[in-house]
Amino acid sequence: MTATQNRIISLDMFRGLTIMAMIIVNTPGSWSHIYPVLSHSVWNGCTPTDLVFPFFIFAMGFSAVLSIKKRLQKGTSKKNLVLQLIRRSAILFVLGLILNSFPFNDLANIRIFWLLVVAIYIFV
Repeated sequence: MTATQNRIISLDMFRGLTIMAMIIVNTPGSWSHIYPVLSHSVWNGCTPTDLVFPFFIFAMGFSAVLSIKKRLQKGTSKKNLVLQLIRRSAILFVLGLILNSFPFNDLANIRIFWLLVVAIYIFV
């Protein structure tokens, strides 16, 4: 079996459409003339824009489950999977710090997601 025969086409399509929607929502052209469907709703409503991020999280979570299951079936140990997860998370965290500090490098005012701080405090 080749790698392309093993893929779930519907998941790839869903992920691609979600990324396309993210690009459209985040780059409307002019922020002063946004098409109403492309703006976030007030507190008590919902627009298609409000569904883009939950759809993205669903697609990524589903992909992660399939990937982990496949790697466990191939014989990769859980310890190696956890170590790789920690390594990738650390790399993404450092890249986020670099991007947040660019171009000013004001370390005192870098915003760090509070949940990540709590998770580090709990697990370390």
